[in-house]
Amino acid sequence: MIWLVHLLDDPGPVLAEAVRVVRPGGVLVLTVNKNDGHFEMDSDLAASLARARPDRARHVEFDDFATVTGLLRGLELVGETTFSGVGQGVAPAQWRRWLAAGTIRWMRTMTADQAAELDRSLAALPHQEVARADPRYRLVAFGQPLRDRSHPTG
Repeated sequence: MIWLVHLLDDPGPVLAEAVRVVRPGGVLVLTVNKNDGHFEMDSDLAASLARARPDRARHVEFDDFATVTGLLRGLELVGETTFSGVGQGVAPAQWRRWLAAGTIRWMRTMTADQAAELDRSLAALPHQEVARADPRYRLVAFGQPLRDRSHPTG
């Protein structure tokens, strides 16, 4: 389920079905906290975005790790890693276009004043058309609790 959960308005039914169909010994792999990848880089762009992004305590993403974990009842975390979104670094000018178009979900929750402030902040960054570093994304694997797993014997 890589690049899926963040697109769902209600991930509950999809994740419940995933739990149902994971076979004994099987693993469900998915991305979580997709939007965090653009905020955790060390760049001028990430700093501008992080200042403008709504408080995560009030704005939980649909692919938030804690939310996903709560919906995957019966499975537990069995592994995780990160990976680079190769070619997914974004330039400030592109973020400004997304802001104007209302493309990004969290940006649509901003007031007009907040959006204007973010636009000013992004416009002030140098090299408007130069993409910043590729974001890093979190990949997690869930499976049946170890105590419930059966291991095939030869």
